[in-house]
Amino acid sequence: MGSVAQQAAAHRTWRIYSGVPPAVYAGTVWQRLLPSGGSGGIVPASQLFADLRRGTLPAFSLVRPGVGYSEEPPEDVGEGDAWLGQLVGALGRSPDWRSTAVFVTYDEGGGFYDNVPPPVVPGTLGDGTRTPLVIVSPYARRGTYSGTTTNLSVLSFTQHLFGLPPLDARNAAQDDLAGAFDLTARPLPPPRPPVDPPATVGFAAGPLEDLPAMVPGHPLAVQLQIDTPGLTRATGASGTVRLAVTPPAGVPRPAGIPAAVAVRDGAGRLVLDVAMPGYYRLTARGPDGSIGWCTLDVGVGPNTP
Repeated sequence: MGSVAQQAAAHRTWRIYSGVPPAVYAGTVWQRLLPSGGSGGIVPASQLFADLRRGTLPAFSLVRPGVGYSEEPPEDVGEGDAWLGQLVGALGRSPDWRSTAVFVTYDEGGGFYDNVPPPVVPGTLGDGTRTPLVIVSPYARRGTYSGTTTNLSVLSFTQHLFGLPPLDARNAAQDDLAGAFDLTARPLPPPRPPVDPPATVGFAAGPLEDLPAMVPGHPLAVQLQIDTPGLTRATGASGTVRLAVTPPAGVPRPAGIPAAVAVRDGAGRLVLDVAMPGYYRLTARGPDGSIGWCTLDVGVGPNTP
């Protein structure tokens, strides 16, 4: 942690690692948020893994996953979890492990994971729904952090670490998550994520397009791509992707989902055709140890035509 602060003070370096092509941000709020000049910028996620191997992470990094890996519906949480395992595993093998803290958080709430209503701030609409936060660091305290925090707490941590002023009074009053760390303890060993595949199998309807809800009896063309941890196509991967299907309870495996599909140069195509409504989970195992997951919403979701 101390070396990160010293590096930041000396260089003030920062970088946004993006799992989607940086050109996608042209004309969007992302581009307008970036300060002019400086040594930062938006770069592909593949650069993150190259920097981890070399031990050249900047003082501050923002990492955004690609389409299919954000765990946001309709994406399968298994795909995003595997990518997080790749990232944390690469950090654990990196020279930067002992001087890095990772905050895994989400920009939206929802789902069924939380049964606790968020606190109400007098005179405001409140803080909104609660969102998960996971801290990965060699100095992180084990267990659950019990402080009252918001998404601004990560910002406050960064400001205090680098000696930056708060943006407003509410920012200044946030818990800065310092109590989640014990900087006097012996550094924890590098983590071993339970899911850290050498590559993942991605499912998409097209470039940067998630799979839509299906209509029973209407075939859906799917693009398969073997992705590197940097979320670029693994062009050297060729062979067979085998598909295991978990259908809804009491429904047999549909004949319209093939047992295997061929991929060449990291890409392939398959057509799915399901007659019965329900949620169908596919597990894909491909060449070079690649693995991926996909959940098909057939005729039961709110976006079904």
